[in-house]
Amino acid sequence: MEEERPEKLEEERQEEVEKERLEQMKEEKQEEIEKERLEQMKEEKQEEVEKERLEQMKKEKQEEVEKEKLEQMKEEKQKEVEKERLEQMKEERLEEIEEETLKERLQITITYPYRIRRLAKDLLHPSLDEERMQHKKKRLVQSPNSYFMDVKCPGCYKITTVFSHAQTVVLCVGCSTVLCQPTGGKARLTEGCSFRKKQH
Repeated sequence: MEEERPEKLEEERQEEVEKERLEQMKEEKQEEIEKERLEQMKEEKQEEVEKERLEQMKKEKQEEVEKEKLEQMKEEKQKEVEKERLEQMKEERLEEIEEETLKERLQITITYPYRIRRLAKDLLHPSLDEERMQHKKKRLVQSPNSYFMDVKCPGCYKITTVFSHAQTVVLCVGCSTVLCQPTGGKARLTEGCSFRKKQH
């Protein structure tokens, strides 16, 4: 009996130790689970905070972009308004100038009714005097070494007066033979034609 009792005591002791160890392991396991859960919650919290921060930054960025866009639109609107104002001022100024010019013309017409001249030449419909002046100018433009000559036709022997720098083909009056041809400078006489300079 005495031998069984210490064995029993020993077994009970071992059971208690085992039980304590199991409880301790269970507590440690629970602590680990709790710790992991806390860490997970902490990570989730951090992720949420980070997400909120990113959203806030994104929102601020959008607000800045929107603000810049509004400012740009405002500046463009101001430029357009300024441009319209300048154009309006320019138109008003032109109207004032036209009105002043019209008043001056009316004043001149009333004051000097017989001294009014046309302001611009009608280039498309020149007067007879202008045309005559133009032809006279053309006639006066001559080469410095130019002269008139009597040319004898080799066919009918008729004499025709020809300008030395003639710019057109000259034909004989009698037989229509070509007497000379233009070259841009001195006229070229046809072969066989004789000529004599005329004395002015």
